[in-house]
Amino acid sequence: LVTQLLKHLKQHRCLLILDNVESVMQGGNIAGSYRSGYEGYGNFFDRLGKSQHQSCLLLTSRVKPKDVEEMEGIYKVRSLEINGLDTAAGKAIFDDLARAYNASFKGTEAEWSNLIAFYSGNPLALEVAARHILRRFDGNLADFLSHNLMVFGKIRHLLDWHFERLTLAEKTIMYW
Repeated sequence: LVTQLLKHLKQHRCLLILDNVESVMQGGNIAGSYRSGYEGYGNFFDRLGKSQHQSCLLLTSRVKPKDVEEMEGIYKVRSLEINGLDTAAGKAIFDDLARAYNASFKGTEAEWSNLIAFYSGNPLALEVAARHILRRFDGNLADFLSHNLMVFGKIRHLLDWHFERLTLAEKTIMYW
């Protein structure tokens, strides 16, 4: 199947997007390796990265596969680490949600900065927080921040997922 796909990618200009590649990756001491039964992705990425074609494969992942990292700079393989949103862009997520719900958020510039910095500008975390602030605090950032409960619901699941991927030594440091 990979050979057939490569033939097609050589003949036609295509954009393939594989989202959430971390879902096929292992955590712990073997981070960057594939989970059992998903090793074929390594072969796929290797063959695609090393072959000449006119197409592009775009991977999104919280974890970079080792084989992709090894091909960077040698073949036409590149990666881009995307950092979190700045305050203005983070605030735009809240503005969009406020318009959708015909609501508003109230907060000082310092509160906006603190809130967005706490979530490192992560768009998913900011959206989850925005919905929570609207539902529970009627859009009032000061009330939300005063409760000091900024890790909840879906955000907790996201943090749990990252924590489970840590090595035993890294988990020990986190507990410490």
